[in-house]
Amino acid sequence: MNLKAPSTAIALIVSRGADVNARNNSGDTPLAIAVRRNLQEQGEALLAAKADIFASNVKGETPLSIALTSPKGPVEWLFNSSTVGARDANGDTPLHHAARLNLPAAIEFLGQKGADSGAKNGDGATPLASAVKADASAAVKALIAKGANLEARDVMGDTPSTTPCSGARAIPCPSSSRRGPSPTPATRVGRRPFTSP
Repeated sequence: MNLKAPSTAIALIVSRGADVNARNNSGDTPLAIAVRRNLQEQGEALLAAKADIFASNVKGETPLSIALTSPKGPVEWLFNSSTVGARDANGDTPLHHAARLNLPAAIEFLGQKGADSGAKNGDGATPLASAVKADASAAVKALIAKGANLEARDVMGDTPSTTPCSGARAIPCPSSSRRGPSPTPATRVGRRPFTSP
């Protein structure tokens, strides 16, 4: 697909059966190329044709990750009412991805676009839980500042605050004199919040 073509030509090509998620030798889809080159008109035409923001190339990059990690800040046109709440095969939203990648500016941006900090993926994990599991301390701080729920439970009954303490956590670990049974109930697998393994 020639991305130098106007958006009307892209729409016509897609309407005649072109695969909007076809990949080149590097595994890039037309949308990934449009995001990387910031080709808004063509990219929006691809989004309208249901291009996949989660399609990864051979390096594991997706149009979403390219847009979130752009040196100039998030590529704004990729994020519309459909893509902000989109979910990948695991049920992760763009906010889950930004949290895992430790991108506080992207978290702020996605919040302004209406991203739900309480959205749960297929495992019941929120973006905050994804950030905690990735030891993404800047993302954890950004999500807490946005009011993310520290006590949202996943399918195993864990909360972001029940993940064992590691030095890199942004959720404060209690002092060793305060460790032990918590007034918060144990998870279904028996862990208590803020206790060492």
